[in-house]
Amino acid sequence: MKGVLSAVEEEIRPVDCGDDDETGGPCPSIPTCGSRLLWKKLEAAIDRTLSETTLEELCTGPKEETERVRLPSFPVSI
Repeated sequence: MKGVLSAVEEEIRPVDCGDDDETGGPCPSIPTCGSRLLWKKLEAAIDRTLSETTLEELCTGPKEETERVRLPSFPVSI
């Protein structure tokens, strides 16, 4: 899934501290931010999960499920 998101130039970031911000620069609280480590760990976990998950897996569903894949009944956006 990471390749799919990269192909459409989407980036998954739980929080943007402005590390790569060309206009305003990074958040001045980065050196003392208590939650930054948590957000960076979450970002790494999301990245790892997207790298390990294939589109085929999403289409076929879990092995224990019945033969049909149930799609969400609510709008999903990325």
